[in-house]
Amino acid sequence: MGTTNQVHCLADTKRSVSPNKLLNALQDTQPSTDRSLAPPTIYDIWQAYTHISAERELFSSHTKLIKGSPLLHKLSNGVEIFLALENKQPTHSFKIRGVFAELMALPPETLNKGVFTASSGNHGTAVAYLAKKLGIPCEVVVPTAVSDIKASMIEAHGGIIIRHGLTYDDAYRHAKQLAKERHSTFIDVSSRLAVAGQGTLALDILTQAPDVDAILLPVGGGALLAGVAIAAKEFAKIRQREILVIGAEPDGAACCYESLKAGKLVTLDCCETIADGLRVQTPDAHLFPILQNQVDEIVKVPEKSIRWGMGLLAGICDSLLEGAAVLGPMALLSGKGVLKGARGKEIDLRGKKVVTPLTGGNVDPSTMETLIVD
Repeated sequence: MGTTNQVHCLADTKRSVSPNKLLNALQDTQPSTDRSLAPPTIYDIWQAYTHISAERELFSSHTKLIKGSPLLHKLSNGVEIFLALENKQPTHSFKIRGVFAELMALPPETLNKGVFTASSGNHGTAVAYLAKKLGIPCEVVVPTAVSDIKASMIEAHGGIIIRHGLTYDDAYRHAKQLAKERHSTFIDVSSRLAVAGQGTLALDILTQAPDVDAILLPVGGGALLAGVAIAAKEFAKIRQREILVIGAEPDGAACCYESLKAGKLVTLDCCETIADGLRVQTPDAHLFPILQNQVDEIVKVPEKSIRWGMGLLAGICDSLLEGAAVLGPMALLSGKGVLKGARGKEIDLRGKKVVTPLTGGNVDPSTMETLIVD
Protein backbone atom coordinates (compact mmCIF):
# COMPACT_ATOMS: atom_id res chain seq x y z
CA MET A 1 0.00 0.00 0.00
CA GLY A 2 1.43 3.41 -0.92
CA THR A 3 1.33 6.71 0.82
CA THR A 4 -0.85 8.52 -1.71
CA ASN A 5 -4.23 7.45 -0.39
CA GLN A 6 -3.30 7.00 3.26
CA VAL A 7 -1.26 9.97 4.41
CA HIS A 8 -1.44 13.72 4.12
CA CYS A 9 1.43 16.19 4.16
CA LEU A 10 1.37 18.38 7.25
CA ALA A 11 3.88 20.90 5.98
CA ASP A 12 1.30 22.39 3.62
CA THR A 13 -1.27 23.16 6.30
CA LYS A 14 -1.98 26.69 7.50
CA ARG A 15 -0.93 25.74 11.00
CA SER A 16 2.74 25.56 10.09
CA VAL A 17 4.93 28.52 11.01
CA SER A 18 8.20 29.87 9.67
CA PRO A 19 11.34 28.86 11.56
CA ASN A 20 12.41 32.50 11.91
CA LYS A 21 9.08 33.54 13.42
CA LEU A 22 9.15 30.70 15.92
CA LEU A 23 12.83 31.05 16.77
CA ASN A 24 13.31 34.81 16.73
CA ALA A 25 14.43 34.83 20.35
CA LEU A 26 17.54 32.88 19.34
CA GLN A 27 18.66 34.54 16.12
CA ASP A 28 21.56 36.46 17.65
CA THR A 29 23.24 33.47 19.27
CA GLN A 30 26.80 32.45 18.52
CA PRO A 31 27.88 29.01 17.28
CA SER A 32 29.58 26.65 19.70
CA THR A 33 32.67 24.61 18.85
CA ASP A 34 32.60 22.68 22.13
CA ARG A 35 32.94 18.97 21.28
CA SER A 36 32.96 17.85 24.89
CA LEU A 37 30.64 15.27 26.38
CA ALA A 38 28.29 17.85 27.86
CA PRO A 39 24.62 18.47 27.11
CA PRO A 40 24.01 21.15 24.46
CA THR A 41 22.01 24.30 25.06
CA ILE A 42 19.08 25.46 22.97
CA TYR A 43 21.52 27.95 21.41
CA ASP A 44 23.73 25.09 20.17
CA ILE A 45 20.68 23.40 18.66
CA TRP A 46 19.53 26.59 16.94
CA GLN A 47 22.98 27.14 15.40
CA ALA A 48 23.11 23.54 14.20
CA TYR A 49 19.66 24.06 12.68
CA THR A 50 20.73 27.16 10.74
CA HIS A 51 23.84 25.38 9.42
CA ILE A 52 21.88 22.28 8.41
CA SER A 53 19.21 24.38 6.70
CA ALA A 54 21.91 26.04 4.59
CA GLU A 55 23.29 22.75 3.27
CA ARG A 56 20.46 21.40 1.16
CA GLU A 57 22.85 19.67 -1.22
CA LEU A 58 24.14 17.37 1.52
CA PHE A 59 20.85 16.13 2.89
CA SER A 60 17.17 16.79 3.35
CA SER A 61 17.33 19.77 5.67
CA HIS A 62 13.63 19.80 6.53
CA THR A 63 11.94 16.51 7.29
CA LYS A 64 8.40 16.22 6.01
CA LEU A 65 5.62 15.30 8.43
CA ILE A 66 2.78 13.14 7.18
CA LYS A 67 -0.47 12.23 8.88
CA GLY A 68 -0.77 8.56 9.77
CA SER A 69 -3.36 6.36 8.11
CA PRO A 70 -6.90 5.79 9.43
CA LEU A 71 -5.68 2.33 10.44
CA LEU A 72 -3.09 3.80 12.83
CA HIS A 73 -5.73 6.13 14.25
CA LYS A 74 -8.07 3.19 14.86
CA LEU A 75 -5.46 0.83 16.33
CA SER A 76 -4.15 3.54 18.68
CA ASN A 77 -7.66 4.17 19.98
CA GLY A 78 -7.94 7.67 18.56
CA VAL A 79 -4.43 9.15 18.73
CA GLU A 80 -3.80 11.71 15.98
CA ILE A 81 -0.48 10.31 14.78
CA PHE A 82 1.94 12.20 12.53
CA LEU A 83 5.10 10.59 11.18
CA ALA A 84 8.39 12.43 10.63
CA LEU A 85 10.16 10.82 7.68
CA GLU A 86 13.79 10.75 8.80
CA ASN A 87 14.18 7.51 6.85
CA LYS A 88 14.15 9.69 3.72
CA GLN A 89 17.52 11.30 4.52
CA PRO A 90 20.30 10.35 2.04
CA THR A 91 21.72 7.80 4.50
CA HIS A 92 18.16 6.73 5.45
CA SER A 93 18.58 7.79 9.08
CA PHE A 94 18.43 10.83 11.37
CA LYS A 95 22.08 10.31 12.39
CA ILE A 96 23.36 12.59 9.64
CA ARG A 97 22.18 15.61 11.66
CA GLY A 98 24.56 15.07 14.57
CA VAL A 99 27.49 13.99 12.42
CA PHE A 100 27.21 17.12 10.28
CA ALA A 101 27.14 19.39 13.34
CA GLU A 102 30.27 17.75 14.73
CA LEU A 103 32.31 17.59 11.53
CA MET A 104 31.61 21.22 10.65
CA ALA A 105 33.22 22.31 13.93
CA LEU A 106 36.55 20.69 13.08
CA PRO A 107 39.36 22.73 11.44
CA PRO A 108 40.67 21.50 8.07
CA GLU A 109 44.01 20.40 9.51
CA THR A 110 42.19 18.11 11.94
CA LEU A 111 39.80 16.75 9.34
CA ASN A 112 42.64 15.89 6.98
CA LYS A 113 44.04 13.42 9.53
CA GLY A 114 40.90 11.37 9.21
CA VAL A 115 38.19 10.35 11.64
CA PHE A 116 37.22 7.31 13.70
CA THR A 117 33.83 6.43 15.06
CA ALA A 118 31.86 3.58 16.62
CA SER A 119 28.45 2.57 15.37
CA SER A 120 25.83 -0.13 15.17
CA GLY A 121 25.37 1.04 11.59
CA ASN A 122 23.50 4.28 10.94
CA HIS A 123 25.87 6.69 12.70
CA GLY A 124 28.81 5.07 10.90
CA THR A 125 27.05 5.40 7.55
CA ALA A 126 26.46 9.10 8.17
CA VAL A 127 30.12 9.64 9.13
CA ALA A 128 31.31 7.75 6.04
CA TYR A 129 28.88 9.65 3.77
CA LEU A 130 29.99 13.09 4.95
CA ALA A 131 33.67 12.09 5.14
CA LYS A 132 33.49 11.11 1.49
CA LYS A 133 31.91 14.47 0.64
CA LEU A 134 34.77 16.19 2.49
CA GLY A 135 37.44 13.93 0.99
CA ILE A 136 38.80 12.66 4.31
CA PRO A 137 39.62 9.12 5.56
CA CYS A 138 37.09 7.38 7.79
CA GLU A 139 37.23 4.19 9.88
CA VAL A 140 34.20 2.75 11.65
CA VAL A 141 34.26 0.19 14.46
CA VAL A 142 31.08 -1.91 14.46
CA PRO A 143 29.86 -4.84 16.57
CA THR A 144 30.46 -8.24 15.00
CA ALA A 145 26.70 -8.72 14.61
CA VAL A 146 26.19 -5.53 12.58
CA SER A 147 23.58 -6.01 9.86
CA ASP A 148 24.88 -6.72 6.38
CA ILE A 149 23.07 -3.79 4.79
CA LYS A 150 24.47 -1.30 7.31
CA ALA A 151 28.01 -2.63 6.87
CA SER A 152 27.68 -2.46 3.08
CA MET A 153 26.40 1.12 3.21
CA ILE A 154 29.38 2.22 5.31
CA GLU A 155 31.74 0.61 2.79
CA ALA A 156 29.81 2.02 -0.17
CA HIS A 157 30.58 5.51 1.12
CA GLY A 158 34.29 4.71 1.47
CA GLY A 159 34.38 3.89 5.18
CA ILE A 160 36.78 1.21 6.42
CA ILE A 161 35.03 -1.24 8.74
CA ILE A 162 36.62 -2.79 11.83
CA ARG A 163 34.49 -5.42 13.57
CA HIS A 164 34.89 -5.69 17.33
CA GLY A 165 32.77 -6.92 20.24
CA LEU A 166 29.25 -8.15 20.64
CA THR A 167 27.59 -4.82 21.47
CA TYR A 168 27.82 -1.16 20.59
CA ASP A 169 29.42 -0.48 23.97
CA ASP A 170 32.29 -2.87 23.07
CA ALA A 171 32.78 -1.21 19.69
CA TYR A 172 32.69 2.26 21.26
CA ARG A 173 35.49 1.55 23.74
CA HIS A 174 37.66 -0.01 21.04
CA ALA A 175 37.13 2.85 18.59
CA LYS A 176 38.10 5.47 21.16
CA GLN A 177 41.29 3.57 21.93
CA LEU A 178 42.20 3.24 18.25
CA ALA A 179 41.58 6.94 17.61
CA LYS A 180 43.88 7.80 20.51
CA GLU A 181 46.63 5.47 19.30
CA ARG A 182 46.49 6.78 15.73
CA HIS A 183 46.09 10.46 16.67
CA SER A 184 42.81 10.71 14.78
CA THR A 185 39.60 12.48 15.80
CA PHE A 186 36.84 10.38 17.33
CA ILE A 187 33.36 11.39 16.16
CA ASP A 188 31.20 10.72 19.19
CA VAL A 189 27.49 10.11 18.67
CA SER A 190 26.74 11.77 22.02
CA SER A 191 29.08 14.78 22.04
CA ARG A 192 27.69 18.24 22.75
CA LEU A 193 27.55 19.19 19.08
CA ALA A 194 26.26 15.80 17.92
CA VAL A 195 23.37 15.94 20.39
CA ALA A 196 22.67 19.51 19.26
CA GLY A 197 22.46 18.22 15.69
CA GLN A 198 20.01 15.51 16.72
CA GLY A 199 17.95 18.14 18.52
CA THR A 200 17.33 19.93 15.23
CA LEU A 201 14.74 17.26 14.49
CA ALA A 202 12.55 18.86 17.16
CA LEU A 203 12.78 22.21 15.36
CA ASP A 204 11.71 20.61 12.09
CA ILE A 205 8.74 19.12 13.92
CA LEU A 206 7.77 22.26 15.83
CA THR A 207 7.95 24.61 12.85
CA GLN A 208 5.49 22.36 11.01
CA ALA A 209 3.32 21.33 13.97
CA PRO A 210 3.52 24.03 16.66
CA ASP A 211 0.34 22.68 18.26
CA VAL A 212 1.72 19.17 18.83
CA ASP A 213 0.86 17.63 22.20
CA ALA A 214 3.67 15.09 22.37
CA ILE A 215 6.81 13.90 20.59
CA LEU A 216 7.40 10.17 20.94
CA LEU A 217 10.68 8.74 19.73
CA PRO A 218 12.98 5.72 20.07
CA VAL A 219 15.82 5.78 22.58
CA GLY A 220 19.04 3.78 22.78
CA GLY A 221 21.84 5.64 24.57
CA GLY A 222 19.81 8.84 24.86
CA ALA A 223 21.39 11.31 22.41
CA LEU A 224 18.36 11.84 20.16
CA LEU A 225 15.91 11.88 23.06
CA ALA A 226 18.02 14.38 25.02
CA GLY A 227 18.49 16.73 22.07
CA VAL A 228 14.79 16.70 21.19
CA ALA A 229 13.80 17.18 24.83
CA ILE A 230 16.02 20.24 25.26
CA ALA A 231 14.60 21.90 22.14
CA ALA A 232 10.97 20.93 22.69
CA LYS A 233 10.85 22.02 26.32
CA GLU A 234 12.43 25.38 25.52
CA PHE A 235 9.87 26.11 22.85
CA ALA A 236 7.06 24.91 25.04
CA LYS A 237 8.09 27.76 27.36
CA ILE A 238 8.23 30.25 24.50
CA ARG A 239 4.76 29.27 23.29
CA GLN A 240 3.44 28.88 26.85
CA ARG A 241 2.04 25.43 26.33
CA GLU A 242 2.90 21.87 27.32
CA ILE A 243 4.75 19.55 24.96
CA LEU A 244 5.37 16.05 26.26
CA VAL A 245 8.60 14.30 25.26
CA ILE A 246 8.48 10.52 25.61
CA GLY A 247 11.05 7.84 24.80
CA ALA A 248 10.30 4.28 23.68
CA GLU A 249 12.64 1.31 24.08
CA PRO A 250 12.48 -2.38 23.18
CA ASP A 251 11.72 -4.47 26.24
CA GLY A 252 14.78 -6.57 25.38
CA ALA A 253 17.15 -3.56 25.45
CA ALA A 254 15.63 -1.07 27.88
CA CYS A 255 18.66 0.49 29.56
CA CYS A 256 17.16 4.00 29.74
CA TYR A 257 13.83 2.69 31.05
CA GLU A 258 15.53 0.68 33.79
CA SER A 259 17.85 3.56 34.67
CA LEU A 260 15.00 6.06 34.90
CA LYS A 261 13.05 3.61 37.04
CA ALA A 262 16.02 3.02 39.37
CA GLY A 263 17.01 6.69 39.53
CA LYS A 264 20.57 5.82 38.56
CA LEU A 265 22.50 4.38 35.63
CA VAL A 266 21.78 0.71 35.03
CA THR A 267 23.88 -1.55 32.79
CA LEU A 268 22.07 -4.43 31.12
CA ASP A 269 23.68 -7.86 31.03
CA CYS A 270 22.62 -8.34 27.41
CA CYS A 271 20.48 -6.82 24.66
CA GLU A 272 18.13 -8.95 22.62
CA THR A 273 15.97 -7.16 20.07
CA ILE A 274 15.39 -6.96 16.34
CA ALA A 275 15.93 -3.20 16.71
CA ASP A 276 19.71 -3.49 16.26
CA GLY A 277 20.25 0.27 16.45
CA LEU A 278 19.01 0.24 20.04
CA ARG A 279 21.18 -2.56 21.42
CA VAL A 280 22.79 -0.35 24.05
CA GLN A 281 23.68 -1.67 27.49
CA THR A 282 24.14 1.61 29.37
CA PRO A 283 22.69 5.12 28.80
CA ASP A 284 25.10 7.97 28.13
CA ALA A 285 26.05 9.10 31.63
CA HIS A 286 26.38 12.81 30.77
CA LEU A 287 22.91 12.83 29.18
CA PHE A 288 21.12 10.91 31.91
CA PRO A 289 20.29 14.09 33.91
CA ILE A 290 18.51 15.41 30.81
CA LEU A 291 16.45 12.24 30.63
CA GLN A 292 15.63 12.56 34.32
CA ASN A 293 14.72 16.25 34.27
CA GLN A 294 13.32 17.01 30.82
CA VAL A 295 11.89 13.75 29.49
CA ASP A 296 8.35 13.09 30.69
CA GLU A 297 8.44 9.32 30.47
CA ILE A 298 10.15 6.31 28.90
CA VAL A 299 8.10 3.27 27.94
CA LYS A 300 8.90 -0.27 26.83
CA VAL A 301 7.58 -1.85 23.65
CA PRO A 302 7.16 -5.65 23.41
CA GLU A 303 9.39 -7.36 20.86
CA LYS A 304 6.35 -8.92 19.20
CA SER A 305 4.90 -5.44 18.62
CA ILE A 306 8.15 -4.19 17.08
CA ARG A 307 8.27 -7.07 14.62
CA TRP A 308 4.62 -6.59 13.70
CA GLY A 309 5.16 -2.85 13.36
CA MET A 310 7.99 -3.24 10.85
CA GLY A 311 5.60 -4.95 8.47
CA LEU A 312 2.64 -2.75 9.26
CA LEU A 313 4.46 0.57 8.83
CA ALA A 314 6.28 -0.65 5.71
CA GLY A 315 2.87 -1.16 4.11
CA ILE A 316 1.47 2.16 5.29
CA CYS A 317 4.53 4.19 4.27
CA ASP A 318 5.47 2.13 1.23
CA SER A 319 9.03 2.02 2.55
CA LEU A 320 11.20 -0.43 4.48
CA LEU A 321 11.71 0.53 8.11
CA GLU A 322 14.13 -0.86 10.66
CA GLY A 323 13.04 -1.99 14.10
CA ALA A 324 14.10 1.18 15.92
CA ALA A 325 12.05 3.33 13.53
CA VAL A 326 8.72 1.82 14.52
CA LEU A 327 9.11 2.10 18.30
CA GLY A 328 7.05 5.30 18.56
CA PRO A 329 4.00 4.20 16.58
CA MET A 330 4.05 0.74 18.15
CA ALA A 331 4.21 2.16 21.67
CA LEU A 332 0.94 3.92 20.88
CA LEU A 333 -0.64 0.87 19.29
CA SER A 334 0.45 -1.63 21.93
CA GLY A 335 -0.81 0.69 24.68
CA LYS A 336 -3.99 1.55 22.75
CA GLY A 337 -3.24 5.24 23.18
CA VAL A 338 -2.35 5.07 26.88
CA LEU A 339 1.32 4.82 27.86
CA LYS A 340 2.67 3.50 31.16
CA GLY A 341 6.35 4.07 31.78
CA ALA A 342 9.33 3.85 34.08
CA ARG A 343 8.08 6.55 36.44
CA GLY A 344 4.76 4.80 36.86
CA LYS A 345 2.92 7.58 35.06
CA GLU A 346 -0.09 6.87 32.89
CA ILE A 347 -0.14 9.20 29.90
CA ASP A 348 -3.39 9.24 27.97
CA LEU A 349 -2.76 10.40 24.39
CA ARG A 350 -6.13 9.47 22.94
CA GLY A 351 -7.42 12.40 20.92
CA LYS A 352 -4.02 14.13 21.16
CA LYS A 353 -1.67 15.12 18.35
CA VAL A 354 1.52 13.05 18.59
CA VAL A 355 4.52 13.27 16.25
CA THR A 356 6.78 10.23 16.10
CA PRO A 357 9.83 10.07 13.82
CA LEU A 358 10.55 7.09 11.60
CA THR A 359 14.24 7.24 12.41
CA GLY A 360 15.74 4.81 9.93
CA GLY A 361 15.13 2.56 6.96
CA ASN A 362 18.29 0.47 6.78
CA VAL A 363 17.04 -3.08 7.21
CA ASP A 364 18.28 -6.32 5.68
CA PRO A 365 15.88 -8.12 3.32
CA SER A 366 16.67 -11.28 5.31
CA THR A 367 15.30 -9.59 8.43
CA MET A 368 12.07 -8.74 6.64
CA GLU A 369 11.84 -12.36 5.51
CA THR A 370 11.88 -13.51 9.14
CA LEU A 371 8.87 -11.28 9.80
CA ILE A 372 6.96 -13.11 7.08
CA VAL A 373 7.98 -16.47 8.53
CA ASP A 374 6.89 -15.37 12.00
